[in-house]
Amino acid sequence: MQTYEDYISLENVDFFEIYNHGCELDGLYGYAPQAYDELLRTGHRMSCFATDDNHDRSPLGDPRNDSFGGFTMIQAPELRYDAIISALKEGRTYASMGPLIHSLYMEENRLVIECSPVESIYLITQGRDCQWLRVHPGESLTRAEFPLTGNEGYVRIQLRDGRGLYANTNAYDVKELLSEE
Repeated sequence: MQTYEDYISLENVDFFEIYNHGCELDGLYGYAPQAYDELLRTGHRMSCFATDDNHDRSPLGDPRNDSFGGFTMIQAPELRYDAIISALKEGRTYASMGPLIHSLYMEENRLVIECSPVESIYLITQGRDCQWLRVHPGESLTRAEFPLTGNEGYVRIQLRDGRGLYANTNAYDVKELLSEE
């Protein structure tokens, strides 16, 4: 429930909670992609994550139960504390309410994503030149390629599936992506 004035002056922040399932159920204030982009556009660089923040006031199976609604996927070579912490620090994560990202890579100046079935895949940029693919309800996408020019600033991917659930990648500096290729 913070406002722009509360968070814009924060410094040395490594992570941003883009989704909190408990807050979303409590009052539709748990999903904050615009706040994440506001921070990114003002020069803050941080990874995003999603949480359940569950309190289990309602039993499993009840539509008011706040378990299993948000999670952070971590790409670590093994399930060990140091490997998990390294992956978190290096930003090898993404935030999700359900959609899964199977791969995200650069190929010939294009950012390629492969994912579970979704209805839309957005490439969000620092400016207005976003790119996107969408299909009709009931249809699905599992792959997208977005050409990069080097002028996008940062880019990040946002997915939305047929149930209205989102996944968000961290932001990546396009010049760094293109130079690594």
